Amino acid sequence: MGCDLEAIEPRSPAFVADYFTAEERNLVARAPAARQNQVVTLLWSAKESALKALGCGLRLDTRSVIAAPADFPQTGGEGWGEVSVKHVDGRAFCGWWRATHDLVRTVIADPPPCQLVALQG
Repeated sequence: MGCDLEAIEPRSPAFVADYFTAEERNLVARAPAARQNQVVTLLWSAKESALKALGCGLRLDTRSVIAAPADFPQTGGEGWGEVSVKHVDGRAFCGWWRATHDLVRTVIADPPPCQLVALQG
């Protein structure tokens, strides 16, 4: 399991070119301009979560994992959405993401979590 919390902020085109795969760069390019910072942050957070789940963190090349939100950019991200991340060796992670208060949260697991359950306290 891996999790991450990232601030939604502008990141340079060089950042995207250096750390994202072609598929991820394509997703960023297709996102509405007003939401590109959010999609870049979501992809980065999902990649970090998966690298943590692999037990390597940022010691691995970030392009060795490919993040794919199930419903982005169609949803606004206010609720929890599904995200998957695949490692180049074929290992697949499933998880959840949420954007609130200028932050993106991701949780990734293998085996996949059965269901997201909101805790009430």
